[in-house]
Amino acid sequence: MPGCRDPYYDLIVVLSDRILLEDQLADAITSFLSPHKIFDCVRSKSSSDLSKLLVGLKFRIVITTIQKFLGLSDQIQVYRAVAIIVDEAHRSHGKSLTRKLHRFLTGESRQSRRITYFSFTCTPNANSLEMFGVRRDDTIAPFYTYSMKEAVEDRVILDVLGDYTTVTAVASVSVRAEAREKIVERGFEATRALFEETSSARCGMEQKAKFVVSHLVRKLQKAGNGFCAKAMLVVPNRPTILEYKLLIEKEIELLPAGQRFAVVACFAPFFASERCEAGSDARPTSERDERVNGVYHKDALGAFKDPGSMVKLVVVADKLRTGFDEPMLSIMYIDRKLSGEGAVQTIGRLSRIASGKTQVCVVDFVNSRSEIVEAFRGYWGTTTLSALRRPPVEKAELDSLASYLNSVGVARSEGSEGLEKRVGRSHLEACLLRYCELCDRLQTESGELSYRRAMAALKQLECKRASRAMGELIECVNVSVLGLRVNGSGKLCIGEGTHELKIRKQTLQALKFSSSPKIVAPV
Repeated sequence: MPGCRDPYYDLIVVLSDRILLEDQLADAITSFLSPHKIFDCVRSKSSSDLSKLLVGLKFRIVITTIQKFLGLSDQIQVYRAVAIIVDEAHRSHGKSLTRKLHRFLTGESRQSRRITYFSFTCTPNANSLEMFGVRRDDTIAPFYTYSMKEAVEDRVILDVLGDYTTVTAVASVSVRAEAREKIVERGFEATRALFEETSSARCGMEQKAKFVVSHLVRKLQKAGNGFCAKAMLVVPNRPTILEYKLLIEKEIELLPAGQRFAVVACFAPFFASERCEAGSDARPTSERDERVNGVYHKDALGAFKDPGSMVKLVVVADKLRTGFDEPMLSIMYIDRKLSGEGAVQTIGRLSRIASGKTQVCVVDFVNSRSEIVEAFRGYWGTTTLSALRRPPVEKAELDSLASYLNSVGVARSEGSEGLEKRVGRSHLEACLLRYCELCDRLQTESGELSYRRAMAALKQLECKRASRAMGELIECVNVSVLGLRVNGSGKLCIGEGTHELKIRKQTLQALKFSSSPKIVAPV
């Protein structure tokens, strides 16, 4: 670099795990370096392009996604010293891609002393703390913490919990006499199934669409100080995006001309019909389809980010829930279950500072106020992890279980039916449960089977068993949504102090359903 003599690092790699994040990081880095006459920076276009950049070393700063390392050749380029700057460290590392990255840069699959990581995350989970945290006595903590609490107090970000409203669906439930006793016996499982039936009911979605449109119109009318407010609706999946968009557009058509606005949908391509199979003539549904986003189909996200555009609302499932940086975003509607780091990352999209933006607003149709407080409490101050000792016997059992579960196909993305036939449901469930318990106790996982994949397989078995039992009961129930009721509104307050991270144990306990009836929560 100009003005630098004998720089310590031969190469600086800026890593992210999403193209949208890569775009934002590239813009931020370029805008910082350009005034200092530093142009030794480049973005990789593909895996082959990344390979040429790293081997040729024409640029010392390379911005890329970690997925591009998967397509690299076996050629090894050993550097004296490499700096890796990582964004969203809680989800980007600890997998085979990381080993490929290390091997390409240093010739070793494990992290070498020649590599220095500078890793950033707003939501440090157990994996990221174990990889990048600092051990102090019996605790693992981040090397440095600038907490959300401090950032809010310093006005670096806005308090996203300053105006939080939970909305409850008021439903009428009629049950045939023969099913009443069974529903009472099944307790929480039956209640949860009724929640899902009510939440996904067409009449429930229509009520929520009306609420979103009328609420957003009021908020847009109140927006002042030259600030252009934008809103986001977060839903469970991509088919629901399309349903909501149609319902919202119908409500917008009923508004006076001066109050109307446009809505777009952003999502990764998918087959909207289950009948569409690979190799058929069917084309996946995409946000670039004119029938989905109309006149905005060429660049729906660009239209949303344009302050002069009529687009005021974007409907998403996963695509923009994390890493999306848009200061105009100030209103969020949530119609999906959120917890832990997912809740913090999703609602945190509202925190960006902008001229004229004084506060943000959240309307939640699914989660309770206490659940959101609990999610943010884990990351409001300093997040730590117990540095538990790992008994050799239990560690050996964990590795043995991982090897067995991997050999029968749990690590592969396949349905549970084939696994059940080969292994047996009860035996498979017992092995998965024991593996997850050991991961919780030892705060680790095997390289052969990730904790997340084991939990997903276990949850699939649990849900499948519950759905079999609940399917017949739900057929005996008629649910109709009568309206929506504001259940709570105002600022959510987070407690002080350091939070001990226990994400894995909480996740595991969530699968053990109680048989006693529970009070109905917001749906």
